[in-house]
Amino acid sequence: MAEVVVGIDFGSSGSGFAYAFNDNKDEINHGMIHGANVDNKVPTEIILDDNNKTVKFGVECIEYLEKKGLKAGHYFKEIKMNLYEKKTEIQAKNSEKILPLKLVIQRVLEKLKDLAIGEIKKNRLISQNSIKYVVTIPAIWEEFQKSIMMEACINAGLIKEEDDKSLFFALEPEAASYYCLKNK
Repeated sequence: MAEVVVGIDFGSSGSGFAYAFNDNKDEINHGMIHGANVDNKVPTEIILDDNNKTVKFGVECIEYLEKKGLKAGHYFKEIKMNLYEKKTEIQAKNSEKILPLKLVIQRVLEKLKDLAIGEIKKNRLISQNSIKYVVTIPAIWEEFQKSIMMEACINAGLIKEEDDKSLFFALEPEAASYYCLKNK
């Protein structure tokens, strides 16, 4: 059984995470991300370098571009909308760089996973194998979008293989309903 459950909200405009330890499921910890809004979310934006490694994420992207110049790195946003439109590639907003959409999603998921694990490890010593991930997805997504998201989750290190039971896709309306019921 998982020691901790990490919920990841990969959103169209904002993304974030929350987690709860299995021995205290009623205490949900909302992830702290630099520059997060009142909903503990940051813009779903990422800057990658020429080697496709993450440079900045969330609100740090705009801060970085303002400081370094608009041509610094490769700036990606509106990531989820590209997936919704069944695109397989995405072009940076500030350069000619075109990457597989799955890779950009992977980088966002890696960042959220790393932030979550870092915060969790401040409270407890855990292993990667003791985490169950719940990733929200739109109810209208078809197999195309789900399969890209699954591959991105595997490549981001959330799970090792597709039939790994430590990953669960939750439909966004169901997650929202559950949240409302729990918080009356």
